[in-house]
Amino acid sequence: MQNTMKEPKYPNKRKPFFTGLKAVLKCIRPKLTLLDRNEGQAEPGIFISNHCGTAGPFMVECYLPYSHHPWGAYQMNGDIKSRFNYLYRVLYMQKLHMKKVPSFLLASIVCVVSKAYYKGMGLISSYPDIRLVRTIKQSIACLEKNTSIVIYPENSNEGYHDQLNEIFGGFCLLSKAYYTKHHVDLPIYPIYYNKFTSRMVVDKPLYLQPLMQKGMTTGEICEFYRDHINGLKHATE
Repeated sequence: MQNTMKEPKYPNKRKPFFTGLKAVLKCIRPKLTLLDRNEGQAEPGIFISNHCGTAGPFMVECYLPYSHHPWGAYQMNGDIKSRFNYLYRVLYMQKLHMKKVPSFLLASIVCVVSKAYYKGMGLISSYPDIRLVRTIKQSIACLEKNTSIVIYPENSNEGYHDQLNEIFGGFCLLSKAYYTKHHVDLPIYPIYYNKFTSRMVVDKPLYLQPLMQKGMTTGEICEFYRDHINGLKHATE
């Protein structure tokens, strides 16, 4: 796999402190090989990616060359108690299946240092209830400023998987809401990150409206995108 990057039309720019923090953190991760099938010319839209444990969001943040803000658990934008409880009980124990003691120790450290990290990346809080309307509104405001949205739609209640079993339809709701407001069918770019080969592919966009015009339900559309993301794995091997 070879990089095919041109200078991005809408480059990923962060504040100097966060850029420096990412540079330090990247030193402890294997260098990633990126295949961007859009060759740096992707228009603002929605990027949907596999999560791949805790590695996926970090690698996407570091190497996706386009201006973007990610969706993430609302607790990580909360106070230190909210961050600790989410990290300890949900992320480390429930999703990563870690033991209590290492989960507690990691959560105790990460809940302190994570505030600056998530603030720096402009994390948009994602909710499992009616508050998702707030997420959609904030996301549309970003898109109107030519800033893309990154979503990790995997159902990770039982943990993360190399091949996605089920994905949630939040990206469909965002695309529909944007279309209703602006009559623009946002490009939706599938991403697959392979932690074993340290390679990531950003595919060309797929669009929601043609699928809806075929009469596909939200569940069927989610299956379509899930299968497409899973199918990108071969390009990272």
